[in-house]
Amino acid sequence: MTWEQDIARKQRELAESTGSSKLPNDPDTELNEMMSAIQAPPQVADQLRGEAPASPPDMDETLGLDQMMQERAERMGKTAPAPARPPKKRGISMKSRQDAQQEEPAAQAPPAPGPTPEVQEAPPQPPPRVAEEQGEISDPLDYIANLPGGPSRSELQQLKRAYGDIYFLPLEGDTVFVFRYLNNFEWEKEIMVQPQLAQNREALQHAVLNRCVLWPKLTPEYSNTRQAGLPSLLFEVIMKASYFIEPADALMMVQKI
Repeated sequence: MTWEQDIARKQRELAESTGSSKLPNDPDTELNEMMSAIQAPPQVADQLRGEAPASPPDMDETLGLDQMMQERAERMGKTAPAPARPPKKRGISMKSRQDAQQEEPAAQAPPAPGPTPEVQEAPPQPPPRVAEEQGEISDPLDYIANLPGGPSRSELQQLKRAYGDIYFLPLEGDTVFVFRYLNNFEWEKEIMVQPQLAQNREALQHAVLNRCVLWPKLTPEYSNTRQAGLPSLLFEVIMKASYFIEPADALMMVQKI
């Protein structure tokens, strides 16, 4: 805080303590209290009393005193004469300024900006697709028959005749599962009639996998060595293939005739 700001703060505090918006009419008493409170320079007190200082104050002090005296005169109902300001100090002479300009090196103009290189956007990547859509598996029956321990083509044909549509889920490496969907009779008459299946998700999941996974069979020995989330994943895929889907997902497949 500067001393000018401190004076203004003291004036506000004094006005609030007296309960009036105006300060006391005794300028000398007011000034003495303010100067003793903030220890203002002697030339400041002289100027506020109207006495000319022995030596001209600095430019910054004169500007601050002009404003303070004008505000004090407005409160007292008087017009304070504007004190004479000392002449401003001039800078260096024209001759020395020209010499200084000649000694300074000419500022070099910044080079003109070159053409902005065009940024080529990368083409959008297509969404990932299963191997059959990418054309990597042109013949699923032949692909499955060539897997280690996989069913032959004739065995797969027999499964198709027995269950209608069959599906295969290729995961990483040679991990492939052949499954079928769950029909409505099995769901209504064989699964939902059993309370332990309708109320226990784990038991329901086990019953659906045993019915619908055609190859390989999910024996305890096989399942114990596979990923922990594999049974839940296969269960969800089979239920989706059995059309246990949200209506919004079905609407996306609707086409106009």
